[in-house]
Amino acid sequence: MYYRAKEQLYEEDYCPRVSRGGGDLNAFVSRFWGYTLAEIIIVMLIIAVIVSVTIGITKAKLDNVVSYTYYNAYSTLRKISTEMLTDWDPKDPEYKQAVKPLNIFIEKLKIVDLKNSISSIICPEASAVIMDCPDVSGLDDIECRNINGFWCPAGMKGPMDHCVASWACCVYVNCWDGSQATSEANCPPKIKCWDGSYETSEANCPPKIKCWDGSYEINEAKCPPHITCWDGSKKSDYSECPPCPNKPEPLPCGQGWDEHTCQLTGSAKTCPSGQHLNSSCNCVTDCPTDLSPCKICNSETGIVSQNPAINRTCSDETYEWSEEQCKCIPSPRTLPRKGMNFCKLFERHANIMSGSDVCSGSVISSGTTDFSNKSPDITLRNGLLIYNMHSDAGAISMLANNTQGGVYDGVPNTNSYGYTVYVDIDGSKGDSLLWSDVYPFYITLSGKVIPAYDADVNPDGSGGDSVRHLQVSAENENYASGRRSTKWLARSVSFKEGACITGYVGDATPYCKTGTSFTKASECIANVNSFCRVKQIMPVKFFF
Repeated sequence: MYYRAKEQLYEEDYCPRVSRGGGDLNAFVSRFWGYTLAEIIIVMLIIAVIVSVTIGITKAKLDNVVSYTYYNAYSTLRKISTEMLTDWDPKDPEYKQAVKPLNIFIEKLKIVDLKNSISSIICPEASAVIMDCPDVSGLDDIECRNINGFWCPAGMKGPMDHCVASWACCVYVNCWDGSQATSEANCPPKIKCWDGSYETSEANCPPKIKCWDGSYEINEAKCPPHITCWDGSKKSDYSECPPCPNKPEPLPCGQGWDEHTCQLTGSAKTCPSGQHLNSSCNCVTDCPTDLSPCKICNSETGIVSQNPAINRTCSDETYEWSEEQCKCIPSPRTLPRKGMNFCKLFERHANIMSGSDVCSGSVISSGTTDFSNKSPDITLRNGLLIYNMHSDAGAISMLANNTQGGVYDGVPNTNSYGYTVYVDIDGSKGDSLLWSDVYPFYITLSGKVIPAYDADVNPDGSGGDSVRHLQVSAENENYASGRRSTKWLARSVSFKEGACITGYVGDATPYCKTGTSFTKASECIANVNSFCRVKQIMPVKFFF
């Protein structure tokens, strides 16, 4: 035994004897208990394992909840759409309801031919009367009188501009040409010229020029005025010209006609490519060259309209008139073609929440992301909220170039036309945000339900391109050998992959080409002895 000198305490008070291995082993044990580093590490490892297992279980539970609720939404839409398509009735209206011509007035100008009836003004002849000098031998004196402006003896006409007091007043006479002579016999010879004037000889007559009208003048400047007609002839007025033999009827648009030259004036009007000039010289759209008998086109307006002569009544109620094909065609089996009818008929097949409003929800645009303040069209008893069901069907851009389905007027392919609905898979419990708990689905008029996706917003996948939301398998069934054989083309893949490789959705659509691209499997190419289909995998519901 060991003793401390001062305290006088026995060793046993602090270091009890410990028996180990069935024998006694004297050892000292501290009264202060502690943990070694190894013990601490072991405890931390145990805690980490527990946490990882718990997180894994929690994540699996959450994933299972999302997968189950998403599948529930998809299967509900698919089930009811199939029922509506099965009940298709072509007789049910709920299923099938879905320049001034320019008048050119030409005022005829009444040209009054002023053929002036001018009264002939007969003027006294200005030529003087030549008087012979009488015998004045008995005159003692000279008497002057005012005759023709000259003062001469009475009864005489003097040859000079003043009176003379001599017998010289009778010496000269005025000749026809203005000259003076002692007698008329001595006057120059008087020759009448072609123009009516008089000359002493023909050589002195004015030159004789023949004018265009056959008259004669001394020079062309003296000829009557004239115009030159289109044929080169000369006339006094254009009205006397012969008519133009080449005037087009009607005149080209934008051009006039010169009656003087018999030629077009101005520049012809032209129209852009695909247009033509009508009778009013207005540019209008060309009429199509491939018009069906059901259509007529007005060349004056370029407007295509229905041909009223075509009978558009179908005697068989299972047929409907196709304006595009201009004949009665079998009415394709479709979902209701009008949004409100689609919504109301969906409500008849669904188990809706009692007291909830039906088909009066909010209008949802393509940019809507927050549904917390939106009203659904349908509220199901399982809690699903369905939006945008009453909006009319339209072309679905992601399904453009889809495999060909039914056809009717305005809808060239029922596999690419339909409705885009939004489903809140957890009802009012979540945050009601797009791609969080609200997911879009395409429902084609042919009855296919196709989960939508957005690779830009969710590059890791969400909805139609996510195996976390919906898993499918692609199966090929073949009878080519005379015996049935099946082949799995893909297992537990996203809906997008399974739908594209089987041809459920055409591989030429943006749906199959956006993001990861998928093409139709060779086994699924048209073959009467081969059939491919998509099989949805129902998730197992875990209960914790």
